[in-house]
Amino acid sequence: DEEVYDPDGAILKSFLIEADIALVRLSYLRDLAADESGRFEARERMPPEALVCGDQLDEVKFDVGGIPVGEVTDAVRLYVVSHAWLSAEHPDPFGARLRELVSTLGRLGAGDQALVFYDYSSIHQGELLEDGSSDDLQELLAQRLPSVRLQPGSRPSTAIAKRMPKGNTSHGVAALQSLELALAGMDKLFSSRAARVVVLSKIHQWPGNTDSKHTRNMRGYTNRGWCLVEFFVASCCGRIENPHQAPDFPEIRSPSTLERMVRSGQLSFTRPADSEFALSMYKRFYYWVERDAVLEIIKSRAFDTDAEIEIMRYALGSVGAKYRRQLV
Repeated sequence: DEEVYDPDGAILKSFLIEADIALVRLSYLRDLAADESGRFEARERMPPEALVCGDQLDEVKFDVGGIPVGEVTDAVRLYVVSHAWLSAEHPDPFGARLRELVSTLGRLGAGDQALVFYDYSSIHQGELLEDGSSDDLQELLAQRLPSVRLQPGSRPSTAIAKRMPKGNTSHGVAALQSLELALAGMDKLFSSRAARVVVLSKIHQWPGNTDSKHTRNMRGYTNRGWCLVEFFVASCCGRIENPHQAPDFPEIRSPSTLERMVRSGQLSFTRPADSEFALSMYKRFYYWVERDAVLEIIKSRAFDTDAEIEIMRYALGSVGAKYRRQLV
């Protein structure tokens, strides 16, 4: 329970440093949005001066609320963006999401010193250059996994990342390890008290002159795997900063129901390999939300329905040590 709330942002900061996740300066995004052709870039292509990461994060003091009105502080607000990718190759091919985000943060009163987590620009994507040229990641994959060939603009699946040699200090392997660490701990970003989650659920219409190399994704926000799980976690922890723009809170479904929705295609992931991380994250929070129901079931020793059996199956392994002691 303590980790879920992360009252001072220390757990989140440690996670950001360990997974080499970068935060983007809002001042940079505002300048980028002012350019008619501006759009988000992948982490690998972001200019260093636009990012705060690694040792720089040690110097950052997150604003976790409770600061008296008018008090001067060096605490920085962190905005975590939950959004639907508009194409499989790029989350925002024509810059509409960038301008929507900058406008939304302006309405929320965010200052230039604020920092932003935006997955594509904050997490290593392990992507290739869109012009089709090879970087060291492609060469490394060719050496270690000759059958693997990546399309321009894509990144290896989690399964490939797990098969890469451990201990190799190549930039490509480091990027994949960073990516896996980031996906495994994504709930810290959406539950920490230091995070102000901004939900951008609108699916923008594509302009007529958009190039054909991008695959359009018009599926709704709550029909996307990551979006639904991020929204669920942020809602349960009271972290959503713009509830007026967010969709209605979805029905709370059991983890097995969510898994069936993924298998049937009702719930989709831009990169299918990500589903294992998102579903694990959902399970942790589902059983935290259902903790009172679990206690009642245990006290009554009434395991009558499939739903109650499922809750019990995961409860002990899905909650914190403090809560497990209560159950025992």
